[in-house]
Amino acid sequence: YEDALLFVEAAFNQESDGNDQWTKESDKIIQQKQVTYEILPDGTWKDETASAWFGKKIRISLSVPNGLKGFVYLFVHDWNGLHRDGSIKIENRNFSIGKHENGKWIRLDFMREDTQDGEIIIELDCSKGPNLMVTKLALIQRN
Repeated sequence: YEDALLFVEAAFNQESDGNDQWTKESDKIIQQKQVTYEILPDGTWKDETASAWFGKKIRISLSVPNGLKGFVYLFVHDWNGLHRDGSIKIENRNFSIGKHENGKWIRLDFMREDTQDGEIIIELDCSKGPNLMVTKLALIQRN
């Protein structure tokens, strides 16, 4: 993801295992250019397997250059096999998550029309299992 405008590993820097509240400092920002982000999860989780933002509902707000087009990639992971599932909405377009026990990258396209206000809103909604868990986020610009 060397071409990413943003690449984040969720809660990677969280000090201790278990639940915590989200802070940007708990995330590992691998790459960040021209894009900022805010996450509204129920919290963060870290254990010996992975770390994640988690929630019944998770809202991701990305501040981007006006007119940008590209892709947002989210890595969702149900590593403890609790049959998590749900949907993702980006700028009023809905997508199903499906099974993701082994982890799954989901690619969400966005167009210039989506970013005329300088913002991309992504909402995840859990329909099965205790919550959804997002472990990574990347934003790639498209020409």
